[in-house]
Amino acid sequence: MHIRTLIEEKLLICPQCSEENLSLEADAAKCNACHQKYSLANDKIHFVVHEESPTHDSLDKIKTFFKKYPKLYGLLKDTVSPLYLKNDIGNFLRQNGGDKKVTVNLGSGNFAVAKNVFNLDLIAYDNVDIVSNLEKLPFKNDSVDLLIINSVLEHVPNPGVVVLEMERILRPGGKIFASVPFICGFHASPYDYTRWTREGVKVLFKDFQMEDLRPEGGPTSALLWVFQEWFATLFSFGSRTLFNLNYLLIMLLTWPFKYFDIFMRRLPTAHHIHSCFIFIGEKKAT
Repeated sequence: MHIRTLIEEKLLICPQCSEENLSLEADAAKCNACHQKYSLANDKIHFVVHEESPTHDSLDKIKTFFKKYPKLYGLLKDTVSPLYLKNDIGNFLRQNGGDKKVTVNLGSGNFAVAKNVFNLDLIAYDNVDIVSNLEKLPFKNDSVDLLIINSVLEHVPNPGVVVLEMERILRPGGKIFASVPFICGFHASPYDYTRWTREGVKVLFKDFQMEDLRPEGGPTSALLWVFQEWFATLFSFGSRTLFNLNYLLIMLLTWPFKYFDIFMRRLPTAHHIHSCFIFIGEKKAT
């Protein structure tokens, strides 16, 4: 399914006036209610025009550079990052027929998790299909079957508003896959606001019927992230350059320890210090 198909099937709305009356033009989608036009080119629609905020953090500048190469960035995350990541988005999509349903990856960045999944982000990366603000999603009520939001909610100033929007656009019986952080260091992309305990995750998604709540990462991942920052800070002697060098060095030396989480994440008290959680839930029938 392409963006034009979403418009033709009246699944998208105008975020300005919330009307479903969008029509296709050669290079735009026009709202016939408020007459707002949205740029449409190369099967990418721009509901907002957002200039990416400059980052003043030199490590984040490195991350931003590698995000332009999603396969390489994904490889680095799977290897030298402190997190033992096994979030099973692929399994979630297979188990719920994601290739045959309207599926949206919110805050996707430049990563295409699977074919036939619409990528929505505030920044117009190459792999983004819908450029939009997460706090006012351009989908009509009850129009989406599956939603993915992976390590995104900590980067928005009003996560509760985003979750309400997710509930609004999801069809009754539709499902969400959400990954949220608990114990991990500050990571601006370009901003970083919030963390959740296991009980906090339940409150955040209280309007959904919970199917699963499990760790992503684990105690060792949390320890490594904090230890690497601690080591880099202690031996930086106030120098940002030394901090960056120390951080990269200690990351390269210690990342294999994260695989302790293969068994540690299963221990009954491990949730006290997990690095992240995965929530899978279903929209309740009204």
